[in-house]
Amino acid sequence: MKMDNFTTNLIEKLKTVSFNSGNTKSANILYMLGVENKEVIICRLLASLIEPNGLHCLGIEPLKIFLKCINVNKKYSDNMLSNAMVETEELISDNRRVDIVIHIDNDVIPIEVKLYAKDQDAQLCDYFNYYKAIDKDIDKIYYLTIDGKKPSKSSVGNLKKENYSCISFFKEIYSFLSDLENLSMGAENDLIKIIKDFKEVISNLKSDEENMEKIIKKVKKCFEDNNNQVENEFLQIVKYSDKIWDEIRFLTLKNSIEEKTNNKYSLKREIKNKGELDFDTYCKYAITYDGREVAYLAIEQNLYIVIRDKEERKSFEVENSNSDSKKYETNSEYVWKYIKIGEKDGKKKWNLKNVDPDISSHIKDVKWEEYIKF
Repeated sequence: MKMDNFTTNLIEKLKTVSFNSGNTKSANILYMLGVENKEVIICRLLASLIEPNGLHCLGIEPLKIFLKCINVNKKYSDNMLSNAMVETEELISDNRRVDIVIHIDNDVIPIEVKLYAKDQDAQLCDYFNYYKAIDKDIDKIYYLTIDGKKPSKSSVGNLKKENYSCISFFKEIYSFLSDLENLSMGAENDLIKIIKDFKEVISNLKSDEENMEKIIKKVKKCFEDNNNQVENEFLQIVKYSDKIWDEIRFLTLKNSIEEKTNNKYSLKREIKNKGELDFDTYCKYAITYDGREVAYLAIEQNLYIVIRDKEERKSFEVENSNSDSKKYETNSEYVWKYIKIGEKDGKKKWNLKNVDPDISSHIKDVKWEEYIKF
């Protein structure tokens, strides 16, 4: 089938774009836990860094820095800041929750955080009016997004412009973390590592936003070039994008496994022994040898192989500090191993749950037979 004009034009334009792949080579705890884009977790982390009595052991200084970064000009005494409280998911009327709320004496500084979630109707307006109604001193509510975008009109409602402020992870939060990092130099805790991990997540969020802006810009240009029309074929691609990625991922993995093992092993979409895998629901495909299922490829926050052949893998060697090695008897019929990519000394676990534009280059050096055999 001949590709439509819009799709052809868009692909040609995207070939000229230099995409930013970000930086995910370090051992970042947020990526390891798969919570780098979990709004609730990110809010708790940010709040814990602001909290004057937090585990950072820096007292009121982080709160001072944060208030300065978001342009809170009111002066507070050290005693007032010492008694401040930072709440997350604070319950208000109608069973609604505010992401982060800083309480300083009778003052409240609410922060509504949006990573990818959509605005709710009258959200900022209702939150602001709630604190007014319970006689709290509130100057404005802060709307924290990745890039500082404005809230929707439905969320603002009848709230006056001076009663809300847009802040971003890119600018204000990154600046706060940088200042906090400088403050923490020499501290006898792991705060520096946590701050660096948080900053890396923000940098990668920025890369994603920049890439999206580049794509949207090209889409707009193609739309104009195509007489303000989009052919049905392109809209079908958008509609079924998740299924298309699933197929591309499967075919790329299948071809790689078969090519690297000289067709000794193959990848099948259907898993015959699915009922035996209740303990690991992330198993996506079956790896077969001579038509027999010998392993499963699992896809979640990390890509890993689940080995099934118990008789050939009753035990395997693991490193031990007291001897060169020892035998370890597994109680399970299954054992698993993570597939890692990257440079020799900096390999990282691989996430294929989401679209990976570099899947072909990442997969080229994977020695599948070593993973399958253990």
